[in-house]
Amino acid sequence: DPHGAWAPFDEEWSLYADEPGLDGGPRLWGRVTRTAVGVRVIEDPTPPLEVGDLVLAVDGTFTAGMPLEQAEQLARVEPADGRTRRALVLRAGEMQPREVVVDLGFEEEAEVFEPSLDSERIRYGDGSVVVVRLSYVADGMEGALAELLAEARRENTHGVLLDLRGNGGGSTRAALGITGLFLPGARLFPLSARGRLVDVMRADVPTPDRVWTGPVAALVDGYTASAAEMIAGAFVAYGRGPVVGSRTFGKGCIQEYADDHTGRGVLRITSLLFALPDGSPVQGVGISPTVLLPLPMPREREATVPGALPSYRGPDVRVAELENAPAWPAHGGTIGPCAEPLLCAALRRLGTPVAPLRAARGRRVNSRSAAGSVAARP
Repeated sequence: DPHGAWAPFDEEWSLYADEPGLDGGPRLWGRVTRTAVGVRVIEDPTPPLEVGDLVLAVDGTFTAGMPLEQAEQLARVEPADGRTRRALVLRAGEMQPREVVVDLGFEEEAEVFEPSLDSERIRYGDGSVVVVRLSYVADGMEGALAELLAEARRENTHGVLLDLRGNGGGSTRAALGITGLFLPGARLFPLSARGRLVDVMRADVPTPDRVWTGPVAALVDGYTASAAEMIAGAFVAYGRGPVVGSRTFGKGCIQEYADDHTGRGVLRITSLLFALPDGSPVQGVGISPTVLLPLPMPREREATVPGALPSYRGPDVRVAELENAPAWPAHGGTIGPCAEPLLCAALRRLGTPVAPLRAARGRRVNSRSAAGSVAARP
């Protein structure tokens, strides 16, 4: 399992360390470099440690010859008393090492992560569009996006562009929440476990005042993956809005976390594959944009990762056609200025007629599967 991992309980943080938006918890330092006698702090020290300190030992464990990976683990070990750790430090300009006590406060309630969004308004025709940068998909992000969309409704906003370039994914729960702001209640992603359909994910149903009914689009590249591919893929499958850019990474699998059966650690394992609402595979395939832009090629894709699971084509789970999906208005050539030229290039293409989207329009409703469903309406 190329996406699987195991860690003992006291190093559980390492399973989440590479996931954006997740805080690994208190630590002595952010980054260090190796020296002949210890490790030197170069980034994010916890006071009273300082940048430049040469750490000779921590709680009696000497750091000379220690690999950087072990030094990172040492920085995150929970103190025996729940609060403090002792480091032997040689500070610049001093002849003798000193012992410092670092208060990490593990017993205090963890800080709640509140995602924030970067956005900018760009001139578009006789109005403007809002470009929202989503660099990851974190729990709670749908709330921040809903607030931003509410502000956009109060302005002369012609549309919203979700910039998903470089977004490696994150929380599937948040992906359902974000998608629900544009496709409330839509049946989305069929899930497969060991070759068997086990469930169908559905978009959240926010209150009507939080739903964006205007034009929307997504900007993607070869590094757009996983939960971010869910958002863009839903737009394509339902014809909710164009997807601009290049083919995405193709990570159509979901990982779960569980204690191992020995009771010694935590296991991350790939347990599910998902397909798009129209059944199109994502795993190893990616999402083909409806509007192509020349973008840099990724160094690798899911299909080239050793041990990657095969693709999964699911059933078409859409139960109703999407009526009157709003089209992007013409801009008459008035775009920008843009701090990043690629954004202007993408917006310029949105106001230009393109080939029809691969959408749910004209699809006959299956009366049996439609029972009790919530029709997808923008």
